[in-house]
Amino acid sequence: MKRRNRMLEDLDEDIRDHIERETQDNIERGMAPEEARYAALRKFGNVTQVKEETREVWNAAWLEQLAQDARYALRILRKSPGFTLVAVLTLALAIGANTAIFSVVNAVMLKPLPFQQPNRIVQVAEKNDKLNLPIFAASVLNFLSWREQTQTFKELGALAVSNYTLTGSGEPEQLTGNRISPALTRVLGISPLVGRAFTDDEEKLGAAPVAMIGEGLWKRRFGADPGIIGRTITLDGTPTIVVGIAPASLNLISGGDVYTPLTIDRSKELRLSHLIIVFGRLKDGVSFPQAQAEMNAISARMGQQYPEIRDWGIRLITMFDTFVSPDLKAGLLVLLWAVGFVLLIACANIANLLLARAATRQNEMALRAAIGASRSRLLRQLLVESVVLSIAGGVAGFLVAVWAVHAINRMLPPNVLPIPVVEMDATVLWFG
Repeated sequence: MKRRNRMLEDLDEDIRDHIERETQDNIERGMAPEEARYAALRKFGNVTQVKEETREVWNAAWLEQLAQDARYALRILRKSPGFTLVAVLTLALAIGANTAIFSVVNAVMLKPLPFQQPNRIVQVAEKNDKLNLPIFAASVLNFLSWREQTQTFKELGALAVSNYTLTGSGEPEQLTGNRISPALTRVLGISPLVGRAFTDDEEKLGAAPVAMIGEGLWKRRFGADPGIIGRTITLDGTPTIVVGIAPASLNLISGGDVYTPLTIDRSKELRLSHLIIVFGRLKDGVSFPQAQAEMNAISARMGQQYPEIRDWGIRLITMFDTFVSPDLKAGLLVLLWAVGFVLLIACANIANLLLARAATRQNEMALRAAIGASRSRLLRQLLVESVVLSIAGGVAGFLVAVWAVHAINRMLPPNVLPIPVVEMDATVLWFG
């Protein structure tokens, strides 16, 4: 800063010396002192413009000019509080709406699902073209047959929706939950927050009753006490040992507060009893079409073996398509396009305001041009003013987006989106 000030002082002194020497030469040629000075100034040219052109060759000149333009822009905007407020609020609402909707799109469609290698996980559903059922729950006995015959899946896991009554610790409470096969946590690649998952022995008939409780119930009912592991709770009148705290990602599969092992009694099941949802993890190197081809072959063999399921087939569904339905995807994209057009309309309105305001600043621009401001300098000043306005609108828009995201999380019913909550992350911030 000191060096730059010294350079500016030296420049001023050089200009004064040059003009004084030229003035003295004119006096020696016979001109009056006042006329001699005017002639020297005319010969030298616009002093301000010469200073500007000289500073432009200095390395740090553009930084100084940028700072000057920014300070001037702030002064201009402060002098027009009505215009500034309208412009900033317009930008804030448009940017906030875009950022909030994009945060949902980012969380649902762009960020990977909260499972290990979700691109290797598929839902194994049943279908019946004659009944116009493109996707249907799986049969319990069919699931067991798939698990025995498949060569393309590392493991298959299943869940069945269930209800439980919790008693013995506080007021009785009716809970939703799931009976899950122990393999399901391995298929999804998730681990309990505290404790352990179910073992394969615990899905066998006659095994000791055990349960995992969901993270939400753990915090709400048991105060997030890790000592709950190993304690006994009463579910449907049966003393049950709590072995783990299920993460929120497991709750995405099917909303639930309690999980118990899925025990299957073959003698009590029917081939046409479609009660469970099945997920599988593909083996390394196995593609989705290869797995579908194998399941088609298994379905054909089973149709010959069990005539009652001859019209039923198997349909594999990617994890993304399982959670993000075509309707949800289309709805989010329509919303994103809609708020995008809102932003364009807001920018057009502000552009009109700036044009109208520019008409009232013609005298100012003419004066600045007269004292040496170049067209590029005037353009840069106007651009800096727009950038300052945009930054103010962007900051306000980010605050609006934060509020809107909190409102979205509060208003959306559970399990509408394939995520626990919508979050503002670095990607959303860069978008905003």
